[in-house]
Amino acid sequence: MSPPALAGAATYIMTTEQIIIRIIEISLCLYLVRRINSWWGKKSMIDKVIPSESKSEPSKKGLNLIYNFVKKNRKTYATKENLKININRATDSRELFFYFIKKCNELFRSGHDLNYYRKLIYMHRNQGKLQTLIEEEAFIKLIYATLEKFNMNQKGARMVALDDFKASIRSWKNNLVNLYEYKLFELSNIDIIKIKEDLEKVFINLNIMESNRRIVGVSKTLHFLLPDLIMPIDGKYTLPAFFGRNKFAKTPQKEFMDFWYIFNESIDITERLELASSDVDGVNWNTSVPKLIDNAIIGLYKSQEKNRRLKPAPT
Repeated sequence: MSPPALAGAATYIMTTEQIIIRIIEISLCLYLVRRINSWWGKKSMIDKVIPSESKSEPSKKGLNLIYNFVKKNRKTYATKENLKININRATDSRELFFYFIKKCNELFRSGHDLNYYRKLIYMHRNQGKLQTLIEEEAFIKLIYATLEKFNMNQKGARMVALDDFKASIRSWKNNLVNLYEYKLFELSNIDIIKIKEDLEKVFINLNIMESNRRIVGVSKTLHFLLPDLIMPIDGKYTLPAFFGRNKFAKTPQKEFMDFWYIFNESIDITERLELASSDVDGVNWNTSVPKLIDNAIIGLYKSQEKNRRLKPAPT
């Protein structure tokens, strides 16, 4: 056999080997797909609810079990849009929005906690530099005292000691100063991407509460530090307004996901209602755009509470 013939034979043999290898690879892939489909089917919701009776159509008994399971657990499948009925109502239009803000200022707290809060905001407006404020002992003490006035150091909530509180805020000063440059009513899509990293770091690591739950204490502290960017969150009004209940997340990371969701919703509300600094009249709780959104939520709930009290008792 001549050299050219040998080269051709070698080429033929290599091609055959490649075909065989490819067939084996395809066979393995098909086998893995069948195994994954089989495993996934066993893990499906239907198989969790109903033991598989046959590979054919489900029995009438099986269909009834599915129906009863879904009916019993229908709240689990509720969408966020369904749960957001109160925030949607409070922000349906500018007219309704400012109506509920007015109700908040008429029906919500008006004592020492309001005075403490307004003094905090005055320090922001008067100074204008968060870096300087954070270094002021009086400013940190006022935040701590205002949190106490907002019931963050009683019942199930427990704050860390003042020295630990102060040290934690100052350790995250650079991130907070970066965030201070942004305002809720001026955010672009690029801004949102930029601030997420700083917000997540500060939210997860800021040492505010001894109790496990962070979202209320930390969000209020962030509002006191960043009043034009962050809306305060509580379990009585804010969480039910956005989630349909006083939602509880077990880890700081999961709490941040809820915090970030509410933050993005506040951006959407600001854009949809075209809120701006000119809408902040400075009356009582009307100190910033984020607080206006919080006020509208509180005003809706306070109005509902008042209507229930005034409703005549059934005869």
